Amino acid sequence: MRSANKNGEFRLTRNFALASGLVILLAAIALAYVTRELTVHQLQRVAERNNSSLTQAFANQLWPNFAAFVDGAWQLSAEDLRAHPRTAELHEAVRDLMVGTRVLKVKLYDLRGTTAYSTAAEQIGADYSDNPRYRAALAGRTVSKLERRETFNSFDGPLANRWILSSYVPIRPGGAYGPIEGVAEIYSDVSKLVANQRRFEALLIGVIGIAFLFVFAILLATVWRADQLIQRHNRAKIELAGNAARAEAASRAKTTFLTNLSHELRTPLNAIIGFSEMIEGELTGPIGTPHYKDYAADIKSSGRHLLGIIDSVLDLVEVESDKMTIMHERLDPAEPAGSAISMLQAQAAAKDIRLVLEADRGGQPIVSDRGRILQILVNLVSNAIKFSRDGGVVTLSVASVDGMIRFEIADCGIGISEEDIALALAPFSQVDSSLARSAEGTGLGLPLSVGLAELLGGGLEIYSTHGVGTTVRVSLRDLDDRQAAGAARQPAAA
Repeated sequence: MRSANKNGEFRLTRNFALASGLVILLAAIALAYVTRELTVHQLQRVAERNNSSLTQAFANQLWPNFAAFVDGAWQLSAEDLRAHPRTAELHEAVRDLMVGTRVLKVKLYDLRGTTAYSTAAEQIGADYSDNPRYRAALAGRTVSKLERRETFNSFDGPLANRWILSSYVPIRPGGAYGPIEGVAEIYSDVSKLVANQRRFEALLIGVIGIAFLFVFAILLATVWRADQLIQRHNRAKIELAGNAARAEAASRAKTTFLTNLSHELRTPLNAIIGFSEMIEGELTGPIGTPHYKDYAADIKSSGRHLLGIIDSVLDLVEVESDKMTIMHERLDPAEPAGSAISMLQAQAAAKDIRLVLEADRGGQPIVSDRGRILQILVNLVSNAIKFSRDGGVVTLSVASVDGMIRFEIADCGIGISEEDIALALAPFSQVDSSLARSAEGTGLGLPLSVGLAELLGGGLEIYSTHGVGTTVRVSLRDLDDRQAAGAARQPAAA
């Protein structure tokens, strides 16, 4: 039951960790994406401005000398353009202008989309009139594209594994608001910028990730602490409820005990008072009449019954307060067992129950308290008789097992269910069954036997099946063992 309650507890820390961990993971992924997009966009803007500045420098310095040549390129074939002297001049001028920059390639288009010039000669003369980026630049916008190239043909030959930003930029010799006279396509190497951007991106994500983890750790610790306080509060409530239930059960048990005790006391007291009044009033004749002898015997029997009840209560008090004195004497364990059988023969005969003793005479003697052993056995055998059906058998066996003396009392009675065993062992309690309710007694026999067995350095166990029968096992050690005797005298400390 406790395991089921534990499994069913609301685990605040676990749920928070799962939920917040998922949120932080999603936030980190989103942050990484946003950061990457922003840094890439910023990188493109920087590189695009450089390409635009270089285009404007070309428009200011070189375009006036080559404008007519570029504008008439559509009239020449690709072979003628490549072989044209102005192409070689333009090539030298572009190379000189781009010295010291990250520009790897330059292309110039006329207003009809013809490639009038390219640092890659094989591309001269190609028609780009339908290219969307060319058309956007012709309309006045600068359009760029960032891409990674496995190989790229630059001014100085092929390059490998480079990040290239290509920009289509309108050529305006008159400045930003002048007329568009052509389009330039500039290819720039931005590999170093991308590498720096990646390092910055990793650093930024790392710092933010650490900050997230720090905040997460603080929140997790706070929630864990709250969870512990909640669980502690719940355990305290459960413990308080359990204590209240146990207190209520103990109160009911004591009330039942007092009710039973009052009945047990009233019956012999009424007999004592009644017979005493008959003798005092000489109701059956003068003192000396033979009936008075029988009355005196009944008074004596009732008095002994009262004394037995009082002795049981006092013994239980002494056991629980650890004030009971234990006698040390060497004895044969079979001897008190035989005495117990003899003492209870009359009680067993009244229910036609046969008592059987299984013990070897002259067995291994032990040092213990004979009177307390006899008290234990009388209590247990009497209970076995009381809760057995008429005509049954009660067996008391004595054996030496693993250096200890074992007494077993077995009956074929009503038995005890597993959940009722603890109740039967509790002081002032009786198992609630029809036979138990009809049987006389105060409910002190079993608890007192348990306490006495522990004082004698042993213990008591009950094995029972409801409706089949019960076996009570008492195991006692030899009190001649000083260490065992010390443990026997201090059960509370043990």
